[in-house]
Amino acid sequence: MGQLHRSSGLFVNPEPSVLKCYGQIATFVQNHYDAAHSKKFLSGADPWIVAHAMADRGTVVTHELLANPGSREVKIPNVCAELSVKYLRAYEAFEKLGLKL
Repeated sequence: MGQLHRSSGLFVNPEPSVLKCYGQIATFVQNHYDAAHSKKFLSGADPWIVAHAMADRGTVVTHELLANPGSREVKIPNVCAELSVKYLRAYEAFEKLGLKL
C-alpha cells in the first residue's frame, strides 16, 4: 500500500536542503515547547510544509492563527515567524490569487 501512495506523485522525497530546514524546525520546536506538544507537531505534515517553504523560499498558506506568546500549542504561523518563513492566511492567499469563495 505504501508503494502505491508513493507512485501516485502525491509524495516527494525531500532534498537535502529540506532535511536541513526540517532539522532547524525540529530544534526550534523542541527548544521552545514541551515534549508532548513538540512530538505532536513534529509527527505530522506541518513541519514538512514549513521546511519545503523554507528551503525553496516559498510561502506557507494556513488557516491557523498566530498564537499568543506562551501558548503551549505549536502553530505554523509561530514557527514561520520565528524562522523567517513567509506565510499567509488562506483567505489572504485567495485574495492575492484573485480567487473568490
